[in-house]
Amino acid sequence: MHPKYIHVISLPLTVLTTFVFANNSAVAPHIVRLILFYSFFTIFAAFYYLYARHNHIVSRAPTLFIYILTVTLLLIIGVTGWVVSPFFYFIYLLTIFYIQVFAFRVVLAFIVTLFGLLIGYFNIPLASIFDKIVIILLIIPISRMMQSMYLNRSQYDKKILILEDKDKSYSDTAEEYMGNKVTKLGFDMRQMLSDIAQIARFNEEKGKPSKQEVALEHIEEIAQKAMGTIDEFEEKSTGRKILHGSTAKKAAKKG
Repeated sequence: MHPKYIHVISLPLTVLTTFVFANNSAVAPHIVRLILFYSFFTIFAAFYYLYARHNHIVSRAPTLFIYILTVTLLLIIGVTGWVVSPFFYFIYLLTIFYIQVFAFRVVLAFIVTLFGLLIGYFNIPLASIFDKIVIILLIIPISRMMQSMYLNRSQYDKKILILEDKDKSYSDTAEEYMGNKVTKLGFDMRQMLSDIAQIARFNEEKGKPSKQEVALEHIEEIAQKAMGTIDEFEEKSTGRKILHGSTAKKAAKKG
C-alpha cells in the first residue's frame, strides 16, 4: 500500500473500532478504566514525542500520539453522549489538529466516517446536527488557509523550507518524486556528478600518463562518494531510496 493512503484507511478504522467499543454494552462497565488507560498513554506519548523531537530521535512517536489521542477523546465523547456530549467540541479540535499533520483526504475520511456512524447508528436526523456539520465545514477551509499563510510566511522569512505540497496530485510516480525539492536537487546533482565520473572514466581508458590517470581516478572516486552522500541525505530526509545507475553498479560490484 502506498504510504500516502495508510492514514486514509487506518484513521477511519480507528474511529470505527472506538465507536464500537464505546457503544458495546459488554464494555460499558469498564469504559471509565479504558479512558483512564488511554489518557495515561496519551500523556506518556506526548512527553515522549517532545523528548524525541528535542533530541532529534527518529521514531513513530508522533503517529502513535495522534492515534492514542484520537481514541481517548472519542471515548470521552462517546461516554458522555456523542452528539449531545458537552465535549463534542473535541471533534473540532481534532479536525484542526489533523489539518496540520495530515493531507486533506485523511481529514475528509475522518469526518465522513464519524458523522456517517453517528447518523447511521443512532438514526439521527441530519437537521439535528446541521449546526455541527456547518461548523466543521467552516473550520476546514479557515484552518487550511491559516496553515498555508503561516507556512508561506515562514518560508519567506527563511525559517523553513516547504519540500512538497502534501495535497498536490501528480500524474505519475516520477512526477510525484520530482515534486519533492530534496529529490529534485538530488536528481540534478547526481546527474552532474555522474557526468563528471563518466568523463574521468573515459579519459582513464585513453591511456593517459600515470599522474593524470591517478588524478582522474581520484575525481571519479570523489564523484561517486558525493553521489553516495546525496543518496544518504535524500533517504533520511524523504524516507525514499531511489535506485539509479550508480547504486545499480555498486550492487553489481558487491554481488
